[in-house]
Amino acid sequence: MRRLLEYILAPFSWASGIIISTALFVLLGFLFMKGLGPLGPDLIFGHTPPTDALLFHSRVFDGLFPALAGTLILITGSMTVSVPVGVAAGIYMAEFAGSGPKAFLNLFFDILAAIPSIVIGLTGLSLTIFLHHIFPGKIALSMLISCLSLALLVLSYIIRSTQTALESIGPCVARYRSCPGSF
Repeated sequence: MRRLLEYILAPFSWASGIIISTALFVLLGFLFMKGLGPLGPDLIFGHTPPTDALLFHSRVFDGLFPALAGTLILITGSMTVSVPVGVAAGIYMAEFAGSGPKAFLNLFFDILAAIPSIVIGLTGLSLTIFLHHIFPGKIALSMLISCLSLALLVLSYIIRSTQTALESIGPCVARYRSCPGSF
């Protein structure tokens, strides 16, 4: 009975796999054919010439360039803030902190990691709206608050990664890390 069931299910499984694969390729082919037309410089820069947009001579209002540039600035700014602070805090936690400060900071960073991203995002948004009413037209404050909010989200993970990496080094290797030329 079991052999019979296997003989019946094997062709059914192959047929199902072929049908699903065919449907996937047809769908991807359709999307590729229909989506190939809009792909081009107009998608990124709109009606602004690409050189003028890249050199910031003119503003782009109807393309993806502002979103791409804003994302790049946001990621660069948040990593500029969070990586040095996170690595330094991780080194301090792994190498120099005593048992009392280490326990307190472990608790603090665990709580920081447990804060939902929506809470940090809405707090940053509220602060941005509040400061926009005080300083109208200053977009740099909004970007700075956004960078700090994102940096706060990733800070605990950078600290924990650095701390765990340094604490996992064996004592034989750790003995020689302060020697000249070990960097």
